Amino acid sequence: MTDLATRIVTFLSQKDEYIEAHTLAEKLGVSSKTIYRTIKKINQDKEIIKSQRGLGYLIDDQNFDEGTAENVNRLTARTYSIAIHVLFSQPKKLRFLDIADKFYISESAMTNELRKMEGILTKFDLQVFRKNGFINVEGTELKIRQALNFLLIRKGDVSKGFDSVAEIFPSIAKQDKEFLISQITLIQEELNVTLVDPYTLNVFSHLYIMMERISSMPKSEEKPIFDVSAVENEDFYETSRIIIENISMHIGQPIDSDEILYLTQYLKSLRYINNDLDDLDDINNVGMKFNKTVLDFAENIVENYQFDKKVNKKRLLMDLCGHLQPMLNRIESNLAVVNPLVKDIKNTYKTEFENLKAIIDKYTLDKYQLRISEDEIAFITLYIVKAIEESYQSSRVLVMCSSGIGTAQLIKTKLLNAIPNLNVTDVISSYSYLKNMKKYNENADLIVSTVAIPNESPIPIVLVSPLLNELDLRRVKAFLDD
Repeated sequence: MTDLATRIVTFLSQKDEYIEAHTLAEKLGVSSKTIYRTIKKINQDKEIIKSQRGLGYLIDDQNFDEGTAENVNRLTARTYSIAIHVLFSQPKKLRFLDIADKFYISESAMTNELRKMEGILTKFDLQVFRKNGFINVEGTELKIRQALNFLLIRKGDVSKGFDSVAEIFPSIAKQDKEFLISQITLIQEELNVTLVDPYTLNVFSHLYIMMERISSMPKSEEKPIFDVSAVENEDFYETSRIIIENISMHIGQPIDSDEILYLTQYLKSLRYINNDLDDLDDINNVGMKFNKTVLDFAENIVENYQFDKKVNKKRLLMDLCGHLQPMLNRIESNLAVVNPLVKDIKNTYKTEFENLKAIIDKYTLDKYQLRISEDEIAFITLYIVKAIEESYQSSRVLVMCSSGIGTAQLIKTKLLNAIPNLNVTDVISSYSYLKNMKKYNENADLIVSTVAIPNESPIPIVLVSPLLNELDLRRVKAFLDD
């Protein structure tokens, strides 16, 4: 299969509806005629892609290999799309066959989707019922919104941030997207903070779901139960009141005051960078800034994580406290944020994630009889990784070759690619070093050189090949670790 053919199949396998040829052409940067010709070749042996006049192209589930990773992802996305459609429609009952028709699947395939949907929604204490040809979901409004937030963010490609909002959130109008982004900006201005990603996307999702549910849902007598502590912080409450008033004006209908409390709790549960606080002062006064519960939790992680090298534990403690405080607020308020990068983090930093999970599971199960979600542990893993990577910054490295030009510059580039946070103080020739040894030694902890130095140097020297191979990199890292 050609590169274009693979791209066409991959693109269509991620969609639940027919895609017109001109849309495919625009997305893949080719002409519509090229799309027609390529799909014809793809279908030569077996019709993988079916077409329908006026609608476009759609992957044929019966002929497409369900064992491929692309199709597994597509089928999961379809389950999520069906669940999102059903949840946004609640409490209205939907005809089973209408849902099957909407997603172009057979009755048996729809039955299978329903079973998978039940498995997902059970985790949110939601029950799916099928009776007399109709589907409905029973559970609290709070749980429905939590499930929607999870499904929308998990289904979407969040790598492009707000550029992919239209793909993550179905049927969102341009003016609604721009309005919600303006409200997120307003939240940050009112609180004088900067929202840390991916919490920004979670706030967008929270506000979007609220708007959609209020606009389409009949007035319910049931109200979510909120802790009165939600109003303890006047700044969060006042900001929430302003945002809810703005949304009310935007959609043209009144909004229950309970939504202010709900948003207040949600804002309290997020991670921010405070624009007024001095970073160094925060680190030095971490014990005064956070309560004992947060501090004990963070100290347990720092003390029990087995680092292979020396890290700045005071900085790590501060970072962990900054995350754990809103995390514990989320747990106390029965709220959740979705980590869209959890799978990537688990794969990329498998060892760090598993080691951290073992420490956190033991601590929270022993102390609170509570297990922290993998989404949260993945967030915390990034602080561990950050501490490890930043530990290289304290090592000042001097790169040296015979000329100080070509080879040394190449070695510098390779070093920074392998160890991004490395502090390369200079790139010099061996002649310059021997002439000004005292000056260069004052600004270096390690010398990486392609040439041996005849004079004895008080600074450790790692001799490497001009191309800096993998063995050379391991030796450099070993010196840095020591």
